[in-house]
Amino acid sequence: AADLSRYTEKPNPPKARKLEPASKSDPPSRSQPTRPFQSARPLTVFLSYRFTPTNASVAATIQAFLTALGVEVVTGQGYEPRSLSTKVAERLSGVDAVVLVIGSDGESPWTRGEVATAQAHGADVIPIVEEGSPFSPGLLGDIEYIPFQTGHIGDAFLSLAQAVQYTRVMGHAR
Repeated sequence: AADLSRYTEKPNPPKARKLEPASKSDPPSRSQPTRPFQSARPLTVFLSYRFTPTNASVAATIQAFLTALGVEVVTGQGYEPRSLSTKVAERLSGVDAVVLVIGSDGESPWTRGEVATAQAHGADVIPIVEEGSPFSPGLLGDIEYIPFQTGHIGDAFLSLAQAVQYTRVMGHAR
């Protein structure tokens, strides 16, 4: 009979090691999770949309999503006793990107001006367009847009997260 003992021997278990707390100078590891959507200064986005009940609902959902990613969201909402164009231009002046929501009822009359101002300041433009909406790129040229079906804005969130990450990584976050 053959000697099979070498195949049935139990290996020695590894010895337990004491884990030491990580010091502040240690590089991040698996024990120290990193946050891919966090940076030294939060990304600031202007959320542009037509102020209608349907678009306001979509915009609120997008705003909640962006906030969850650590993005500071600015809009044109809120009354101020001054010129509307001055108010919006001031809010656009420090943003890293403009998220442009175009719903089935079309874009806001202010959209083109907001896009031109944002582009003049070097901000990225991220159009999110509801399928079937009256949308023509025009001022946006050949900028890629994110489509979504009516009632399914969440379907656009992966692409929106990719756009946010692109804006951060490519150095647009000032």
